Amino acid sequence: MLPESVRQSTKKFLANVVVNFTGVLIGVLGFVGIGWVAAGLATVSLGVVLGTQYYLTYRPPVQKRDQQLSTFFDDYLGKAGEEIESVAGDDVEVRCNVMRPTAGGVVGDDRLEISFTADRGEYRPDELELEFKPGQGCAGAVYRQGKQQIAVRERRGEWPDGFETTPRQDNATDHLQVIIGTPVYRPNDDPAEANPAAVFVIDSESEVTDVLDIPEERATSEIEIKNTRVCNLATEYSEKVGILL
Repeated sequence: MLPESVRQSTKKFLANVVVNFTGVLIGVLGFVGIGWVAAGLATVSLGVVLGTQYYLTYRPPVQKRDQQLSTFFDDYLGKAGEEIESVAGDDVEVRCNVMRPTAGGVVGDDRLEISFTADRGEYRPDELELEFKPGQGCAGAVYRQGKQQIAVRERRGEWPDGFETTPRQDNATDHLQVIIGTPVYRPNDDPAEANPAAVFVIDSESEVTDVLDIPEERATSEIEIKNTRVCNLATEYSEKVGILL
């Protein structure tokens, strides 16, 4: 849920849209006799007015909130990684990030990208530029299905076929051996009705058996994997992230 300041700014912006649209519409109707040139100028004027109001009344609070969240997650995700490493196998290092959907320019065309990390320096530039459509990659599969997913790199160096990754995505993540994605829902969201608000991601260059601290012969059992302490912690942190977003 958005904070009160952002909600109020949104209401103010939408109210101004209605007021200005009504005013411009009246003006256009008054200029009908002059022709389409007047109507075109009025439409352009409306766009300028609305664009200016968006940048002045709505965009600043949203940007400020994202900056505050980024500062908070720098520390929060770092502590999450440390706790997860404490229950993983010996010498395992993990990274944690939060991926959020961003409209790809078309209504309904959601793309997941890394929004928050503990340390962006831990990520290669090509990783930070990646976008995943629903169903694409581990994060995209989580976003589409609304449940925790685990991607384990196969021996031939590729991600399983069901994750529908592109060569560019494969190349950017070729150093990783396991990715665990967990859906993030806000407290008032209904998982049966709404898409996740974000995806909490854990990844590592270590083998999945080391990350989950389980014997190799049990690594193929999905039930065993989902019941590990690492996956349970991922679920706990995803719930906390949902409260914060």
